Amino acid sequence: MARARTFSPDETTYGDAYNANLAPIEANAHIRAWGEQVLIALVLKLLADKLDRLMRLELEGSDMAVGADDLSTALLTLRDLAGAQAVGDRTAVVNQAISLWSRLLSVFRTGGCPPDPEAYEVLSAARPVQIDGDQNARAAGLGGLAIGLALLQHDQSSGLWTLGPPQDSALTSGTVKAEAAWAGAAGRPIFLVKSAKEAIALEQAGAFANDNAIVIHADDVWQTMKGGSASSARRPRGAPGRTNRIETRHVSLEHILAGCGDFDELGARFVSEVTL
Repeated sequence: MARARTFSPDETTYGDAYNANLAPIEANAHIRAWGEQVLIALVLKLLADKLDRLMRLELEGSDMAVGADDLSTALLTLRDLAGAQAVGDRTAVVNQAISLWSRLLSVFRTGGCPPDPEAYEVLSAARPVQIDGDQNARAAGLGGLAIGLALLQHDQSSGLWTLGPPQDSALTSGTVKAEAAWAGAAGRPIFLVKSAKEAIALEQAGAFANDNAIVIHADDVWQTMKGGSASSARRPRGAPGRTNRIETRHVSLEHILAGCGDFDELGARFVSEVTL
């Protein structure tokens, strides 16, 4: 049996007129890519643009507003790295990306995995130019999510650690896996959450049972509740990096951002708090 012929997007669009006008059609094509590739790129661009704007709104009026461009660069790098994964079976890659993104966003917003792991979680229904008026997105602390992702990516680019998908679908595996660059480092699950409410929901669901999680909070409510401790309720007696003891660690972005005068200081404080 002869293999069915695959038609290019141009052939599908122009039909019988394609072959007779091949040269002018291809010369005037504005996007020289398959529709599938264009759609993936468009979704990633929209997500990055929305996160970038939410991040800038979060920093507006603070001393760290001057570091917004550096954070933006890190977000764009993360976007491009995600896009670079869309090779081979792109349908499978996109399905996995949807699952990972929805898990990340649901954990941040609710402290739990999405009811349907295959459903796409919407960041905001507003277009990037309308984000300023999306009070729900701003109240949800999504600017903090953007800052957390940007800082994680910045330090990956600096070679301090590598980021990857969760080890498996178990809640204890977090939403991102980070592995420090030093020899023998074990991968640790990272959870990004809006506030203490979501962290408590995760804790009650057993997400931190392995005592190796890093929980990045957009605000500083957890730190206030625990009397200023950046770690978990178990209160480690020393720095994990010096005692070889790994324990659940809670990091407050709001606390780190307070008083930072530039991006270098912000990055240094973030690394010292995460302590991979």
